[in-house]
Amino acid sequence: MKTGVSEKVQTQIIDKMSEKFGEAQKGRIEKGVSQVAQRWRSLDGTTEELEKFCLENFYTDPEKMDRMFGRYLENLESLYGNLHRIRRDFKWHIHVDTGPITPVDYLFASFDPYAHVTEDMFKNRLAFVVLLNYPIHTLEEKTAEGENWSRKKWAEARLVEEFINRVSAEAEQERTEAYTLSDDYISNYNIYMNNLLDE
Repeated sequence: MKTGVSEKVQTQIIDKMSEKFGEAQKGRIEKGVSQVAQRWRSLDGTTEELEKFCLENFYTDPEKMDRMFGRYLENLESLYGNLHRIRRDFKWHIHVDTGPITPVDYLFASFDPYAHVTEDMFKNRLAFVVLLNYPIHTLEEKTAEGENWSRKKWAEARLVEEFINRVSAEAEQERTEAYTLSDDYISNYNIYMNNLLDE
């Protein structure tokens, strides 16, 4: 599967966006297009579809950006809050002593309700809207400038960080299974003090 978009295509998109939104926005446009292009795969659409997406989903009006940011805030809070509850419930019999642990308890505990979230947000392009409109800040930038950032700027930085890596659902699920196995090993690794000797 081909990933990324050529520099030539990126330049064409940046030029068209600069013409539409003005040269004053060129810095934001370059950053946004680059972030999207790095994560765009052939399955996401053609270069023409990418161009159309960028031209239609780039925000310059602060009021519209605030409204868009608010939608992400509300909906992701609902999504992640409910998924957290599901994950907690699925791991309950592993984490809390409710009696003998059954094989099904391990299967529920290793099931990851988050596994498809990021992948699905790339597929329906919610992730790309964020990447197009908000810059990814390096650790160095956050360390040097973060002290002067507002709470909102920190929230925007955190939002775009959600989509820095495009990890497949299969990899996410395998990671959760590995965590569950290691967690179970640690939980059941007991040192019996009466067996410790000083000689």
